[in-house]
Amino acid sequence: MVIECIASNMVNVVLMGVSGSGKTTVGVTLADQLNVVFHDGDSFHSAANKMKMARGDALTDEDRIPWLDSLAALLRDNDNIILACSALKFEYRERLRRFIQIEKK
Repeated sequence: MVIECIASNMVNVVLMGVSGSGKTTVGVTLADQLNVVFHDGDSFHSAANKMKMARGDALTDEDRIPWLDSLAALLRDNDNIILACSALKFEYRERLRRFIQIEKK
């Protein structure tokens, strides 16, 4: 998903994929080439979510809502960034998109 605003020359790129698919590798390389900042979405999880994941427990949709909102805020409040995250469900992507469209205007 690429969120663009041509008039302001702002582009935020969100790389999504399953664990181990190369999001971070591609994101770091792309950010270096474009001279922009890279963010790994995993670093925005709460401590409780990180503990669940470390135990091998799956996160619920409820676990992910604050995480998705923090990612949306990152995208809303910054221009020219690359973000890698595993927002694989349609509902997760739509939450990011809605939050950004509503709040960025």
